[in-house]
Amino acid sequence: MNEEEGLISELPGVFERRKVSSQPFPKLFEKLLKQLSSIPLLEVDDAESVSKLEQLSFTRVMGEVDPDLTISAVDGGHNGKELEGFYFGVATAVAYTGKVYRVVDPSPLCDGHVFRLLSFRGPTWISLIEQRLVYQVALSVVEKREPDVLLLDGNLLIRPPYLSEGKEEGEIDLDRGTNYVEDRNACIDALLYLLDECYKRGIALVGVVKRPAAQLIMPSKRDAAILDRLMKTGDMVGPIPPKRLWGAPKAGVGHPALLHYASRYRELSDLSIEDPTTEGFIRVAYLKTTAARGPIRLEIPYWVDPLEIASIVLETSKADPVDGIPVHIIKADELAGVGSDLLKIIYGEMLARLIKENPELVGAMRPVRGEEFEL
Repeated sequence: MNEEEGLISELPGVFERRKVSSQPFPKLFEKLLKQLSSIPLLEVDDAESVSKLEQLSFTRVMGEVDPDLTISAVDGGHNGKELEGFYFGVATAVAYTGKVYRVVDPSPLCDGHVFRLLSFRGPTWISLIEQRLVYQVALSVVEKREPDVLLLDGNLLIRPPYLSEGKEEGEIDLDRGTNYVEDRNACIDALLYLLDECYKRGIALVGVVKRPAAQLIMPSKRDAAILDRLMKTGDMVGPIPPKRLWGAPKAGVGHPALLHYASRYRELSDLSIEDPTTEGFIRVAYLKTTAARGPIRLEIPYWVDPLEIASIVLETSKADPVDGIPVHIIKADELAGVGSDLLKIIYGEMLARLIKENPELVGAMRPVRGEEFEL
């Protein structure tokens, strides 16, 4: 047996641990149950909350949808593991194009990369990279397929956790030489270029947030939970400007993402869209697409008609009455997923290459405690 074969034969012992079923200490278990019994029930809406709900405008979405519309949907995926030497991750994005009722795409557009991130915020960073890939693939499908409608799975208003992270000394993408802030700026730039191209071409762009957790209506309750009790299938609430969320500045525009957009907008200087701080630049609406789940959130740019895009989202969601998600997004999601099996395969290939070329560095590939791969 040569040295390389000997090293490979030892890998299962190095990178795997026997799974042990953990059990809580009995007194700890009793304390948790006792605490559970003392948790108060959900509060009934007070008079102020009822007043806010009464101010909401409910619209019945009943518009007809042209069956000849070309619809592109873009979804992404990411997954990763913390290793002793760096954070290892994979990010992807896929664009699927079809008609309203004929959802067939023999050649979806796609992109994806493997990343080695030297940073404590690997999971946030790889998620941000996925968002950037979604915007970049979306721009590519606009240029190559020229759809009438573009559905993005996720946000047009980048989530506050991406924005609250700043530059840290020593963090770097080991292969590209970039840091987190540079990737965040690249993500925002990709979105602004996408918005600009859709505006110039008159494309109806919308961000579809499948699991909304925002608190735009009341600070102590999630919008989707409140509205689910009040909305029927086909109802839309809004659109409304995105109000101040957690992490937003005390002065200025509502959502913190818009301030970051405005900063990059002035840096780029060659865009046709309005300044992102303009009131109503991106509006928010909630749409109940099925009785089986709460409403989804739509993030709608200023040039897109809310009722028209809501009608398209509602009609294309009828193919899956359980999830209530546009079928084009479902198709893209099926092709963009980065499951544990794919991650293990890529990790195994990277590990095998390292063993062959630099066996003394194998230790950097060892997963940290609690993040073991099952090889």
